[in-house]
Amino acid sequence: MGQDAENQAKAKGRIADAINFDLAGVAGEIIGGRTEEIAKEDLARLRLIALPLLETKEIIELTRNSFTLVSSLPGYSFWGKLRNKLISIPELAARDTLKKSLRDALLANNEALTEENCGAERGTVRNWLLDYNRALGTGKIEALKLREYLINSANTKKLRPESRQRLEALLKLYEKLKVSSLDILGTEENIIFNNQGELAFWSEGLTERIGNGERKKSLPEGEETKNKIIKIYQGDEREEGEIKKEESLIANSLGALGQEEKGKKLTGLLIKYLDRRNKIGLMAVLRLAAREGRLGRLALEDKNLNNDFLNYLKIKGANRLGLVEGFRLEPGAPIYVSLFLQYLLSTKLGLGENDAGRWGAKIATLAAKTGNAKYGQIAYFDLKENKFKWSV
Repeated sequence: MGQDAENQAKAKGRIADAINFDLAGVAGEIIGGRTEEIAKEDLARLRLIALPLLETKEIIELTRNSFTLVSSLPGYSFWGKLRNKLISIPELAARDTLKKSLRDALLANNEALTEENCGAERGTVRNWLLDYNRALGTGKIEALKLREYLINSANTKKLRPESRQRLEALLKLYEKLKVSSLDILGTEENIIFNNQGELAFWSEGLTERIGNGERKKSLPEGEETKNKIIKIYQGDEREEGEIKKEESLIANSLGALGQEEKGKKLTGLLIKYLDRRNKIGLMAVLRLAAREGRLGRLALEDKNLNNDFLNYLKIKGANRLGLVEGFRLEPGAPIYVSLFLQYLLSTKLGLGENDAGRWGAKIATLAAKTGNAKYGQIAYFDLKENKFKWSV
C-alpha cells in the first residue's frame, strides 16, 4: 500500500505540472489540433480534476468561469474535490473565507446551467441561484425546502430531468458552502472518537460506527460535546498559521526536485527540526510528507534515524509481536506510521499525550487522502477522558 501511495503522489506531481502549462503548451502537448475554445475547456477540465492541488484564487476563478463543465466529467464530485482542498487548510476561519468566495463566484457565474430559461432570463448558474434566493431567502435552507423548490417552483416545473438534476447538484453545493467549518455540521475531517468503548467517526454532522456502517445524526452527548472536541482538535490558530507558512516555504523549495531528491530533503529537514525541537518545522514536514504519501518512508531515508526508530520499537516491546521485522517489510502500513508518529511527537519532541494524539489525528487525516483510509484511524478522541489518544 505504501508503494500505491507513492505512485499516487507521483501522479499528482505530473498533474500539478500539467495544470501549470500555458494554453499553447496544453494545445500542443496534450490536446493536439483542437480549436482554442475547446483547448480552454479541456484545460479547465484538467484543473477541475486536479482541484485539490490548485491555489485558492485558481479554484475561485474556475468556479466563476467553468463550473458547468463538471457535468461533462462522469462520476465527478466538485464537493469531494473541494473537501480535500479544505482539509489541507489548517485554519478553519480561512476555510470559511474560501467558502464565501466560492458562493460569490457561483453568483457571478454566467454559464448556461440549463437549456431552459429561468423565468424570463437565461438558465445560467447566476440566474438560478438568484431565483432560489428570492424564493427561499439567503440563509441556510433545509433539504425538504430545497426539494420543494425543485419540484414546485414555477420556474423549475418545466425543467427536463437532466436539467433538474444539474440544478439540484448546484443548490446542494451552494448549501454546503453556507455551513461554517467552525460548526460541527461543517467539519470536513473524519474525526475518530471512542464512545463507551466503541470506535466511531463523524464528519459533516453524521456519525458512523467503525465496522458496521451504522449512521446517525448526532452523538448521545449532543452538539455541545462535539463542538468542544472540534475546539480541542483545532488547537492554537496562530500556531496553525505558522505551520502553514513554514509548510508553504518548504513546498516551494521542493518544487523543482525529483521524487528521490524530494524524499531525501524532507528527511533531512525532519532530522534538523527534531534536533532543534522545532515543533513548527517538524509539523510542516510531517504534513507535507503525509500529502505526498511519504510518512512510511521517512524513517528509511536516514540510517541513524532508522536505527533509532528500530530501537524505539524494541524498547516498546514490539519485537515480541514481530513488528520490527514487519516494519522492514512494510514501513507504510498504518501501524508503523502510528508508531513512527508517536516516536517523533511524544518521545523525541516531548509532546503530551493529548497534543501528540491531536497532531497524529490531523496528520493521519492528510495521509488517508493518499489512498489508505485506515491511516485515519491512527488516533482518536476519548470522550470519557476528554483527550486525544493513540489507537495503537
